[in-house]
Amino acid sequence: MARKKMRFALIESIIERKASYKKRHKGFLKKANELSTTLCDVEIAIVIYSPYHNEPKVFPNHDAAINTLTKFRELTTLEQSKDMMTQEEFTKQRIKKMEKQLQKVRKKNRVKEFTSKMYEILNGKDILPDMHPYDLNDLSYVINQNLKQVSEAIKVKAYKEGSTSNASQPIVEAMIPDGTSSERPRTPMLAPTSASSISGSFNGSFDDSSSNRSSC
Repeated sequence: MARKKMRFALIESIIERKASYKKRHKGFLKKANELSTTLCDVEIAIVIYSPYHNEPKVFPNHDAAINTLTKFRELTTLEQSKDMMTQEEFTKQRIKKMEKQLQKVRKKNRVKEFTSKMYEILNGKDILPDMHPYDLNDLSYVINQNLKQVSEAIKVKAYKEGSTSNASQPIVEAMIPDGTSSERPRTPMLAPTSASSISGSFNGSFDDSSSNRSSC
């Protein structure tokens, strides 16, 4: 059975709040013990004040906690604040990280959108005359990236065929739609294009303004 998702907010029921505290208090001290002795061998001091105990809970013990706190207070102000982070700073850092993730998702969705448009154009659909220049630029980027992939695939295939050119190759005749062989060579759809003649590469990432115009 799946665990119930916990909403991170003050638990209104006093009974449920106390039960949750006891459970998390036990797990918190277990993790602290693993960090300090079992796994990482780091010095940890924890003091927990709660309305459910007459005295604060101290980890690992009173003397060890006093010793650790004394060492910390003897450090310079710069050393004390080196790894500290306020709630506001943590929230800003978290927001910045989420914005980067959102930007990646937007770019990924935009690539999918214009890849679909590219296939629609290949199937005969006309480009809308009122298409925004940003959209045209992104469409050009997607087409250019696909041309690069095709060009690389051609190079790899040509290299493999060249490396086995000394071996005897079976003769494969062209097939006409009814499934019979034909000696007439097939006419290519497009003239062969070298990799050097492909249009110049576009910027590897979409313009931020165009990315913001599309929803996730």
